[in-house]
Amino acid sequence: METCLETSCKLLWMGLQGSGTDEIRGIVLNLVQPYDCEARWNTESFSKISQLRFLKLCDVQLPRGLSCLPSALNVVHWRGCPLKTLPLSNQLDEVVDLKLPHSRIEQLWHGTKLLDKLKFINLSFSKNLKQSPDFVGVPNLESLVLEGCTSLTEVHPSLVRHKKLVSLNLKDCKKLKSLPSKMETSSLNDLNLSGCSQFKCLPEFAESMEHLSVLSLEGTAITKLPTSLGCLTGLSHLDMKNCKNLVCIPDTIHKLRSLIVLNVSGCSKLSSLPEGLKEIKCLEELNASETAIQELPSFVFYLENLNDISFAGCKGPVSKSANGFFLPFKWLFGNHQTSIGFRLPPSALSLPSLKRINLSYCNLSEESFPDDFYCLSSLVILDLTGNNFVSLPSSISKLARLERLILNYCKKLQRLPELPSNMRGLDASNCTSFEISKFNPSKPCSLFASPAKWHLPRQLKGVLEKLRLPRERFDMLIRGSEIPPCYVVPPDVCHHEVDCYFFGPHGKVCISSRCLPPMEPCDPHLYIIYLSFDELRDIICKGGDCREIEFVLKTFYPNSCSSDTDGA
Repeated sequence: METCLETSCKLLWMGLQGSGTDEIRGIVLNLVQPYDCEARWNTESFSKISQLRFLKLCDVQLPRGLSCLPSALNVVHWRGCPLKTLPLSNQLDEVVDLKLPHSRIEQLWHGTKLLDKLKFINLSFSKNLKQSPDFVGVPNLESLVLEGCTSLTEVHPSLVRHKKLVSLNLKDCKKLKSLPSKMETSSLNDLNLSGCSQFKCLPEFAESMEHLSVLSLEGTAITKLPTSLGCLTGLSHLDMKNCKNLVCIPDTIHKLRSLIVLNVSGCSKLSSLPEGLKEIKCLEELNASETAIQELPSFVFYLENLNDISFAGCKGPVSKSANGFFLPFKWLFGNHQTSIGFRLPPSALSLPSLKRINLSYCNLSEESFPDDFYCLSSLVILDLTGNNFVSLPSSISKLARLERLILNYCKKLQRLPELPSNMRGLDASNCTSFEISKFNPSKPCSLFASPAKWHLPRQLKGVLEKLRLPRERFDMLIRGSEIPPCYVVPPDVCHHEVDCYFFGPHGKVCISSRCLPPMEPCDPHLYIIYLSFDELRDIICKGGDCREIEFVLKTFYPNSCSSDTDGA
């Protein structure tokens, strides 16, 4: 392989020295690491190819360097370019697309270069790049990608005044701390600063930046947003996930009337959201998970188009013990605090578009829910994972459109109310206090994962009798050691996955696949699935005849990487 690559480089070099080079329009030498080609070409190898339009090189090394590029080039793609700067002794008047990802470029060019037709620059993952060039001579630039340029510390002021720049990607520029004081990029549509972990201060935004649609600030060090945020009237997506130092959002956010998605999840110091958000009628998704917000903001009930809301991990206010003298000894040296739960409003006003709520790990109890919770008539998915319920509020049974209820790790949960008639999925794994004798699964459920405390087979028989063959499907994962004797498995094997396949007119189709949750290697498990003939016919066969059903049990051994597959 290395000989072939070396030969290719030599042949290309010979071609560059021969006659007829003025007729060459394109060169492609696409190598893949680790087979880097070391081309010992003359520094002026390209000087004779005056009509070269397209140049694509991949991981081609030039120990002798390169002094010039053909002035007629339209496209330059050079992954792993070994040059420290681009040779522009002659002007590249025709270049439109310049892509040098994973290069060794330190400075793309020095001073001001006139590149009127250049529209696309990609220097992503060029880890030696320290500053961006002067863009005054690049008036038609539309896209600049500097993602992963981990040494970049400075952006030239001309960039934030560019009038035709549409997309600016500075993702994961770890050393970038700021941008010039004011942004006036009137055509900018997408600004990505996510992963710039030292970026502390956003510039002010000019009124002309009304076309900015996506602003990504995930993982930055910002503490606040400028009040000029309100100038971004075309903004539809604002992502501030994991901005750990963010403490507030300006009231001017109410001017963002086009905002559809607001993500402040993981902003652990953010304790409130501006009331002005109620004026953003088109907001569809609000994610405030893992923030310091203690109660559901009342403004959400004004957001008539809101369909997805998450306050997962918002624990609510904490109470402190009044008299430290009576605390247990192990608490005397710490500040003992107890969360009293995320606060929900006393009344659940209608949200006609709301389809999904995530209130997992919010320290909720049955009393946390308003009596009229059923007013959320469009709710389809309700995630209450990791809460403190002993029983669920009866109002949940009135959620007519609820299809999936998630109760994983509700370790105090003992019983369930009557489930809504439209329910198709119930996920209740690791509910270790659940009393199966009080569960009446008369409605069809696609999933129920039980705790290890079930007494089998007596209670299992009762559950199956209550089912009365639901129309669609029922499947159950039973964890623990009390599995009926007929289901005994070898002690050194742990089940990994159970698949159910149907062989019909259109070939083999997987109709159910169940991966086991985290477990001890030798935990035995039982997996039961019921599939009605109606479902096979209507959903899978589409009216065809059933030919064959296959169950496949995949297992792996805890002391090796090998796996076994058994079919039935």
